[in-house]
Amino acid sequence: MKKLLLIGLVILNLVVTAQADTIVDTGNITGDNPLGLGPSQWLAAEFSISEDYTITDLQGYGDRTGGGSVTAAIYRDGGALPGSELYSNQFTVGGTAGWYGVDSQNWFLSAGTYWAAFEVRSGDTYNSAFHRADAPLDNEAYWNGSNWNGSNLSLAIRIYGTPGAVPEPVPEPATMLLFGLGLLGLARVSRKKHA
Repeated sequence: MKKLLLIGLVILNLVVTAQADTIVDTGNITGDNPLGLGPSQWLAAEFSISEDYTITDLQGYGDRTGGGSVTAAIYRDGGALPGSELYSNQFTVGGTAGWYGVDSQNWFLSAGTYWAAFEVRSGDTYNSAFHRADAPLDNEAYWNGSNWNGSNLSLAIRIYGTPGAVPEPVPEPATMLLFGLGLLGLARVSRKKHA
């Protein structure tokens, strides 16, 4: 019985997903001149990773004056600007200032350089601003709806991920219940054999 319980605990420990690492954190919010973000506009920042990662979270610091939907995206490196899109997902910014973005993503990136972007695409409703931070990334860009503008945006951005390939999904509660019932059944059969 104790052996089966120990085996069950070991298996449960193996299926728990790893904690996410901080890949990018641009530091404290400065509050200086937030960066406008409205219809057909983008805020983008270039980042590099030295090993393979699965991106789980991409966040920016949304302004308190408005809420609405925004699209977060990851692009290949296009040199001084974002290249082709790899991943994107929509999220909602609330009516209060804070960190907003996508979470629980499985966006696999091999070691290299990429761009993270916050965009108000067709169908998105956000029309406010994102804040600046005190430790910005080196290369940033802003699409104002018709052309790109250069860096020095100081965009507040956070990116989290787990090293390596996409992690195995965590079993659903029903799966874990069946697993537990199976262990109990094995324990009962084992007990009857010894009796």
